[in-house]
Amino acid sequence: MNIKKLVGGLLSIAGLMVVDVYFNSVMALVPQAERHRISTGGHSGQYGYRQSTASSHYYVPNKYYAGAARHPDVMDIWVLTASGDARDLRQRAVDACNAVMGGGCDDGGWWTDATMTVLRTASGGLYFAGGWDPSESRRVHELCNSQQPLPCEVVGKYNNYRNHTPVRSAHKHYAAVARIDGKDYGDKLYIASGFTSLHAAQSAAMVKCQQASGSKPCGMGVWVANGVLHIYQSQSHFSSMVESSPQRAEQAMKQYCITQQFKNCQTQAQYDSRQPGIFVHDYLTLLKD
Repeated sequence: MNIKKLVGGLLSIAGLMVVDVYFNSVMALVPQAERHRISTGGHSGQYGYRQSTASSHYYVPNKYYAGAARHPDVMDIWVLTASGDARDLRQRAVDACNAVMGGGCDDGGWWTDATMTVLRTASGGLYFAGGWDPSESRRVHELCNSQQPLPCEVVGKYNNYRNHTPVRSAHKHYAAVARIDGKDYGDKLYIASGFTSLHAAQSAAMVKCQQASGSKPCGMGVWVANGVLHIYQSQSHFSSMVESSPQRAEQAMKQYCITQQFKNCQTQAQYDSRQPGIFVHDYLTLLKD
């Protein structure tokens, strides 16, 4: 098997998936060795990719493994570790996740003699980096970082010797934006926040927009989980971006404006995705000199 080709293929599609997949999550897995590689054990439908299962059932008796599970509405993973069969660990991790979430959990793979690093994007999606070769792990970090102005943040690092259960605050709360399609959008954004699923937040924002639009169609804008929607103006335009905290959002705006050579960028408002509410943001009302 051409390991580098396999990994390269996974990483090359990851950048697309982080934008296009509904759950905004991607698992970019890096093998540490052919027989001990991190493996997903096949198709992961919610996350939209497939990996070879050739070594997914390999294990050594009395060797410690980690098995993981993930849920699209949790910004972390469940990790169970033990010696024995990695297949059993993976299923037990999924069962533990489903017991908390009431279903919807997915196999997060297994690893041994390695550390899995979980990264979050600005919007609250996840990347997974780990493996025997540090250079491959760095590639995943670089891929994640390339999607946004600031570097991705580390959610956690998990080895194959310690169990881990996400804390309650890792459960996602979403904010989503809708606006009237086209240039004549009234300089307004329709924002729904505090929802525990992305679909619910987007639906609520769309309903609010359609109530105001009359016969004009509405479209979806940015969204964020466990973070802030940052709305700003520059000398030439209005816009919005997302980040994990108010401070990082301010830094991201400044960095983005420098990169794009936008002048006089100023914050108009920030909306926390964990704060429930339906809001109408009027760019012109909050226009700054």
